[in-house]
Amino acid sequence: MSRGSSGHFAGGNGGYFRHNDRTTDTVNSIFNDELNEYSCSADEAYKIYGEELRARASSYFKRTNQKIQKNTITHRSLIINLEKHHTLKDLETIKKHLEKELDTKILQIAIHRDEGHINNGKNIKNYHAHIEMMGIDSFGISLAQHQNKSKSKTKVEQTRTSRLDTNFYKKFQTFLANTLEMKRGKENSKAKRLDTYEYKAHKEKENINLSQNKNQ
Repeated sequence: MSRGSSGHFAGGNGGYFRHNDRTTDTVNSIFNDELNEYSCSADEAYKIYGEELRARASSYFKRTNQKIQKNTITHRSLIINLEKHHTLKDLETIKKHLEKELDTKILQIAIHRDEGHINNGKNIKNYHAHIEMMGIDSFGISLAQHQNKSKSKTKVEQTRTSRLDTNFYKKFQTFLANTLEMKRGKENSKAKRLDTYEYKAHKEKENINLSQNKNQ
């Protein structure tokens, strides 16, 4: 049975890069029969992040004569459900879509095939991808704010309304399902938004419950 598609955004941090390429060990890694995939190493992702942060912070300073506020989220993380056959090539369309729609820069993409659980001797894989991206756009504006370009293309206006709003999420979830050819996840869910790694733990528990119900 095909699992439903799902994508969850959260604030990221540098430790995610090393988790993604397995530079840092994780207790979640319990299988070794399939290889993970990475668009780049943690060190390469750090380098891209540093270059992008300097360029975008410079753009913000030139435009406002101010530094980016310290509490601005400059790194965002997205985790999405996958199926066994998906590869990095399948995620290229998603990468381009995010960079175009959010004016962000994708820093690292990783597909994990070594996580899941064992139920009655059967391997239940949790196929998923991590997509790390800049949390500020090319003007240095947080993705948590709208960006409206003027006709001059050098000036922008920003509002406190998040670009990552309900309308964006609904459209993005549909886009994910269509792109990955998966069943769309439940719409208008009232579930509490979890941190990226809390979300992973929640999905693991959900998968266990599903497999247990099938065996009852």
